[in-house]
Amino acid sequence: MSNEVSTKKLIVGTISLLCAVIFFGGFAKDLWGGIFDYSKLTGQFPE
Repeated sequence: MSNEVSTKKLIVGTISLLCAVIFFGGFAKDLWGGIFDYSKLTGQFPE
């Protein structure tokens, strides 16, 4: 029983972490894009 609960917590924690990384990654990209021209750094974003 306890093993199943810890597995669920691990899955939920992983999903939450992924969502946080995606959210903050997008936010950081916009922030860095304001400071530096992000399209020049990557060459893939022609905005």
